[in-house]
Amino acid sequence: VQVEKLSKLCYVAEIDLSNKTIGAVIQKEWKVKVVPTIIILKEGKEVMRYEPGISMRFDEEEIFNKIRKQIK
Repeated sequence: VQVEKLSKLCYVAEIDLSNKTIGAVIQKEWKVKVVPTIIILKEGKEVMRYEPGISMRFDEEEIFNKIRKQIK
């Protein structure tokens, strides 16, 4: 998923999980098992999560459509 396209729909924050201190805490607290993971929050609560399948690819259009529905 292209972050530039996603940022047109909603606020986007990218987290660098390679930082051994902060990254490990974030990965554990948010239960991130695979990178990239997209977590959609609404009013501070997780409402959707997207993790790539075996191919490590997302269906970009499907994700954008679901996000559009959530933010309306």
